[in-house]
Amino acid sequence: MKKYKDAFDNLTVPDDMTRRVAAKLAEEPAKVVPVPKKKPGRRYGAAAVCAACLALAIGIWRVQAAAPPAATVNPGNVTIANPVQEASSPEELSKYLGYTPLMPQKLPADFAPESYTVIDGAMAQIVYKGDSREATYRTAAGDGDVSGDYNVYSETRLSAPYTLLGDGGAVSLVRWTQGGYSYSISFDPAVPEDCALQWANSVK
Repeated sequence: MKKYKDAFDNLTVPDDMTRRVAAKLAEEPAKVVPVPKKKPGRRYGAAAVCAACLALAIGIWRVQAAAPPAATVNPGNVTIANPVQEASSPEELSKYLGYTPLMPQKLPADFAPESYTVIDGAMAQIVYKGDSREATYRTAAGDGDVSGDYNVYSETRLSAPYTLLGDGGAVSLVRWTQGGYSYSISFDPAVPEDCALQWANSVK
């Protein structure tokens, strides 16, 4: 290599040759050949990155799909009580309530108790069924409205201590408060006023 370097260092170009080359370049400019860019070592680098990301996403999805659903946490293992407790008899109804509630004593011939229920541990409900008719009796301690009937009636009549509500002369609901307890009887379909009062007066 040193010999070649020394040979080129001692090389001289005559002046007339230099002039001829310069004149030739002036007449026909040299074509510039671009220097090729260096090819990347990995031709598919971007594609490989995308494929890796896709594989990672699929793997995460499979893990999540295979995982069991999260368990519902019940802090302190709190037991949620059923607000409605069915009873099979007046005696069992009294046991759940902690006292013996007053009940209708005189029923129409075709009526009979169908169910006994304690609501929220404090309210007694008895459903009576007749021939295509139904009456629901409720009672609880206090002076609130225990009927659960929020219908708007066009007629309201008072017959102390009873309040009778209905439409067209018929009574759909009778309610009252007496001796520290609230009472209500709802009728489906509505009944005449004297029939509603008979039911209410028989509660003892």
